[in-house]
Amino acid sequence: MFNVFQRGRADAGRAATDALQLAEQTLLAEALLHASAHLIGRPDPLAAARHFCEAMTGATPNIGLAWVWFGDARAPRLSPQVAVGPAIAQAEGPLSIAGDFLTQREDTLATPDTNAARIFALAPTSLHGPWRDAANRFGARSALVAPIGVGGDQRGLLGVYATPANYFQPLHVGLMQTVGQLLHATLVATRREAARPADALADPITGLVNRHRARKLLEETWMQPSDHESRGVLAFVALDRFRDLNDRFGRLTGDHALRDAAQVLLGQARRSDLVARWGGDCFLVWLPHLATSNAGTTAEKIRVALAALPVPSDQAADERLTASLGVTPAPTHEPLSSVLDRAERALLRAKQSGRNCVIVARADL
Repeated sequence: MFNVFQRGRADAGRAATDALQLAEQTLLAEALLHASAHLIGRPDPLAAARHFCEAMTGATPNIGLAWVWFGDARAPRLSPQVAVGPAIAQAEGPLSIAGDFLTQREDTLATPDTNAARIFALAPTSLHGPWRDAANRFGARSALVAPIGVGGDQRGLLGVYATPANYFQPLHVGLMQTVGQLLHATLVATRREAARPADALADPITGLVNRHRARKLLEETWMQPSDHESRGVLAFVALDRFRDLNDRFGRLTGDHALRDAAQVLLGQARRSDLVARWGGDCFLVWLPHLATSNAGTTAEKIRVALAALPVPSDQAADERLTASLGVTPAPTHEPLSSVLDRAERALLRAKQSGRNCVIVARADL
């Protein structure tokens, strides 16, 4: 009778545990479904990744860290562009993950098949260094890593760390693989948008007028007669060390920085002004009818506003974006090509002068 009683209690305990696990899995699934609403329209992959990571870490205290790496899964070291969760506060410096974390067994360091989600058991005493490091730094006892990909086309990895041992179940594997597929679709759509023909009217990354359209608009302006000595002021604005930003934090972070800068420029512009993506890290700002005497002051306001922008990456700590500006007036009698050339040379001088500054080139130079 005692054995029967004990078995009954054990069965009841297992049933209660199973019910709790099912309830938590349901909450997690609902949170991820809610986060997927942000994929409607023209989503940004980095923003989508953050929404999914925040949904997971917010749905349950058992998930202490979720990260997303957009890049080659075979890289020797991964520096996730997005990392969210209470455990991230325990990390010293930017999150960096050794590529051999993805090994299946502690005695096998060969690169595994990365086309399927994998579950890892972590422990502070693990013989495998990357697993031991994750356990000690984040209190993680289990991890799930899912590919951001479909079939053989893989664009990155999604990682989730949990504090309980043996936390992840088959349902979690299916959920994370689905999230990885959604992020893959978002990334592919963004790249496809960026590959549109050059004669499209809008820049696909920032939504601004692109160079082709901006040039046509300026040419139309120059064709119009004017009773004033100057048509206005033209400026080139270039984000400083943009290539280094891309190399350090990834191309998606660079795209996000371009979008943030575009919004600042639009916020500084008047309704009559033209703000365009000229190419690479460079923007064109056309300020019609602005007095030449106000060129430097207006450009400096733009520079200060851009310098207040943080680098859009969790790995950037307190770093800020900066920009160099080349500015020049546009005399009515002068061809557009000459004004553009003078503004470009002023921008080059701003970069040579240490960047994060404004150079105003007079029309008689």
